[in-house]
Amino acid sequence: MHTLLSGQLLRLVASCAVGNFNWKDWATFAGTAAACYPFGWVVGKACMFAQLLKKNPHCRSHVHFLSAGVAPKVPKQSALMGATIGALGGFMLAHQQSAGM
Repeated sequence: MHTLLSGQLLRLVASCAVGNFNWKDWATFAGTAAACYPFGWVVGKACMFAQLLKKNPHCRSHVHFLSAGVAPKVPKQSALMGATIGALGGFMLAHQQSAGM
């Protein structure tokens, strides 16, 4: 009985949260996530380049990233975090718009 009750509660909360979304709200949600992904990538790339310059101030090439001991996955991880934060912010903005606030 507890599982049935929690399932019904979950459906009720989900229908109340996104049940009133129209196409503009979904576009706001998806658009902010899509716009924040490249922003996160650029921030991660800049941090990676800053780490490289701390280790070797005379190096201005991207070729030396691997030899400098800087993690090459930083831009990807930063981009995914940017997209996650953008999706959360987009959902909150879309939820406010759908509620008429």
